[in-house]
Amino acid sequence: MEFSAHAAFRDKLEQARALLSHTVPSGDLATILERALDLLIERETKRRAGAGKPRKRRETKPGSRISEARARRRQSTPPAPPAPTPAPEGGVSEKVLGALVRMGFKRADARRAVEQARLCEVEPLLEPMLRATLAILTP
Repeated sequence: MEFSAHAAFRDKLEQARALLSHTVPSGDLATILERALDLLIERETKRRAGAGKPRKRRETKPGSRISEARARRRQSTPPAPPAPTPAPEGGVSEKVLGALVRMGFKRADARRAVEQARLCEVEPLLEPMLRATLAILTP
């Protein structure tokens, strides 16, 4: 490959060749230029991608829309989870709990499963499952 260059470019190339004389003893220009391009590409890729640095947060003026939105977010509290509905005594939940314990589950794990089913409002679906489970477990 041939190209024309200014004297300043030639001087920089000679300086790079001298600096890399221990790494590239042959002084091969193609190797030196390839290394230079690798470094340039790496640096510019990092610059464009932000190099993994978090952006600096700019100060906002009091009264601006952004500062008001941030203040509202700080003041707001997340909604409380819905309160579980109490299980009727001897209802489906208690039967499922007993069946799960008889199947070998720990009582606390079974209670959590029943509570989760109640919160997800799938308790009506538990009765058919309970009948099948009790048919298996009951001698």
